[in-house]
Amino acid sequence: MKDHLVRNVLIVSIILIGVAISIGFSFAYFTAKIVGNEDAELMKVTSGTMELTFVDNNGITLEKAKPGDKKYKTFSVENTGTLDDNYNYNIKLVVTKNTFVKRDLKYILEECSDITCNTIKEDGIKEEGYINTDSTKNGEMYLAVGIPRPEQKQIQYYKLTIDFQELNMNQNDNKEATFNGKVNVDAEEEAELYVQEANAPELYQGMIPVVYDEEGNIYVADVDSDWYNYQDHRWGNAVLVDNTKEGVTAKYFNGTELRDDIAGEQIPMEEILQMYVWIPRYKYQLWNVNNEGKPKQTINIKFEEGIERTGDITCKYTNNNDGTITESCLNKEGEEASNGEWYTHPAFKFGDTELNGIWMGKFEPSDSQDETGRTRNVINEITILPDKTSKTNAPVSTYFFAERNIELQKANKYNLNSVEIDTHMAKNSEWGAVAYLTQSIYGIYKDENTCNINDMDFEGCEVWINNTAQGAGSTGVTNNYGGTYTGCVGDFVNASIEWNPIDDGSIAKCKEGNRWNEKGVNASTTGNMYGVYDMSGGSHEYVMGAIVNQKDGGLYLAGSGFITEEGKANTLPESKYYDIYTFSDKESTHKRGHLGDSTRETLQRFGNLNGGWNTDGATFPSVISSDVNPWFIRGGYSNFAIRAGVFNFGWGYGGAGTAQSFRSVLTAA
Repeated sequence: MKDHLVRNVLIVSIILIGVAISIGFSFAYFTAKIVGNEDAELMKVTSGTMELTFVDNNGITLEKAKPGDKKYKTFSVENTGTLDDNYNYNIKLVVTKNTFVKRDLKYILEECSDITCNTIKEDGIKEEGYINTDSTKNGEMYLAVGIPRPEQKQIQYYKLTIDFQELNMNQNDNKEATFNGKVNVDAEEEAELYVQEANAPELYQGMIPVVYDEEGNIYVADVDSDWYNYQDHRWGNAVLVDNTKEGVTAKYFNGTELRDDIAGEQIPMEEILQMYVWIPRYKYQLWNVNNEGKPKQTINIKFEEGIERTGDITCKYTNNNDGTITESCLNKEGEEASNGEWYTHPAFKFGDTELNGIWMGKFEPSDSQDETGRTRNVINEITILPDKTSKTNAPVSTYFFAERNIELQKANKYNLNSVEIDTHMAKNSEWGAVAYLTQSIYGIYKDENTCNINDMDFEGCEVWINNTAQGAGSTGVTNNYGGTYTGCVGDFVNASIEWNPIDDGSIAKCKEGNRWNEKGVNASTTGNMYGVYDMSGGSHEYVMGAIVNQKDGGLYLAGSGFITEEGKANTLPESKYYDIYTFSDKESTHKRGHLGDSTRETLQRFGNLNGGWNTDGATFPSVISSDVNPWFIRGGYSNFAIRAGVFNFGWGYGGAGTAQSFRSVLTAA
């Protein structure tokens, strides 16, 4: 290899010996060493005519270290190729040996102004995390992903800090601990596996793209600007306004087209009827196809372009008409799906239509004409807004047809084109699509380095529960639940329920400072105002998913309100509107779940009713003697804080209940 294309790969060499530290009243004596790969080869990374070359100084050494000591390493990445297009690369740490058992080794990666790294670039790359996590015992740990490569002949400089943290705990577990590793970069093809552009939000007629300021004020987005960015956890948002109000249509639209001169215009909340979040089409990497308990982990996601189906796996579900559903998931070679392969998420196929993405309701729905949300079996006007009481106390069919009527009967109010869109109640698989995006680098979870599974500080790593609820009054509140205050949280991730008795007809309330645009951002799937709210806690949410009956394989209707006789108003909807599952008389038979629906794949303990990730509840719809509960409910309600969560699933009769709400979805027709 030519000298001008070759540089030494960065070797992280840290030797820690003779360490003695004092913690509390006890002493812990141990030695630990961190060494690099002394046999590393010289390296050049090439992608077509793109070339990225490392330049680094001598190895990094930390001798006779004690917790609290640090060492620094500088290196650079230069583009010596001729590729003109904008490509990305990743900086990663290749771990060959790691016996550390606690979060004692922290890294800080910063972009510098020059090779001396005396000055850190204010707007440059800065990433930090922990090296000694279970996910990096051996293998690769990404320090920074999706970095635009420098222009030709230009150089990017970095400083890597290795910090042997001094923790307020006994660190004896790291006696004689060893870490081996080196820093490397990925070429463009590999970089795209981790960071890709998402499909642009599909703005149907009547939809207004929006952004928020720090106070939660809502403004029309400039679609030619960076109004959404999934790498920065800013998911695309849009609203529907009330076109029956005087002057509203002319304010935002030229007929059916969004006006092109209103970017930056504030939209008053009183003009908004519904708020949505864009879930772009993606495929995800399978990690649990064998019905096993798996620890919580990052879900690897790759966004797909347009409606191209690039996954390795195709799944087919066959109703055997005897109470069983057969799932057949095969790869392109006709072999059974296996961990590590990629599967285009099933939520992005609606009947026979391939979708660029789906719009998920930003909050649990409310009823503009029912402040308490408890009027039985009726929905007057669905709104999707913060600071409202979520609608409860109606059966599944009432929720479903109210959603369908937005398209079929009320499209003019929203300036929607009923021919191009479909409004419906969320399916179980659609809930799963949001849950998986939440657990990716694009959602609140980010990755195992930022959100270590042993770290009890969940702020910024797990969706907090909405812990508000109405009760029946000063007595019997635990047996009668009302809707919850949308977008609200408690003071920590699993805060216990806060009751608001409604003897006086009052609505659910939110503690001061905990609303959706305040501390309530922790209840969002992104940890900021751009995500989906109320998916943890709040009200139970019915989704369109149920088991089939043993007699003829038909949907087990129970109290849902759907009836199948011809000539009736509430006939069963088309099959594209619901997911079906095998009948069982056991609520712990989790293998009945489907890939992508966030049931069997996201279990810490398979077959355990509290075995979901984050200790979320995991009760599968079943019929046990006279206890008939064939319908899925998601999210968990506030009274069971420890079981509530994005990955929670439970059962319901399908009928009206004061703890059950639902979720809205808008897609292409």
